[in-house]
Amino acid sequence: GKYPMHLGLQDSVIHPSEPRGVPLNEKFLSEKLKERAGYRTVFIGKWHLGFAQKAYAPTRRGFEEFYGILTGGGDHFEHSSTETVAMRGPEYKQRATVMTGYNLWHNDVPVPLEEHQGVHTTTLYTRKTVEYINQMFPSGLPVFLVLAYQ
Repeated sequence: GKYPMHLGLQDSVIHPSEPRGVPLNEKFLSEKLKERAGYRTVFIGKWHLGFAQKAYAPTRRGFEEFYGILTGGGDHFEHSSTETVAMRGPEYKQRATVMTGYNLWHNDVPVPLEEHQGVHTTTLYTRKTVEYINQMFPSGLPVFLVLAYQ
């Protein structure tokens, strides 16, 4: 692991409106376990490590399966995230833009809202975790599963 300050993240977290993520030259544990030891890899929950480019996505950072949100938080029942962007400069805090969008993904595809609207994310993530455990553990291969409730 690395301290956030060594990744340029000492000032804050990666906000949804920022065109950055954990630097692409950084190898994640998931990548190393998958490549070197044949692990099956799954990430469920809040990613919050950048998604401005496809290369930052969990499925490009060593996870063969992803189910969750790409940002750091969101509505637990509607599965949307809201970001307020304040303009920098002389008019700081006088001009802001609010953006809201759907934010529940399976790999690189949005999960249809009608399938899960009104179901709390904790329930969705727990169900999906049990599903992956039942699917992957009988194979006999080692599994690296991350569950990050928001």
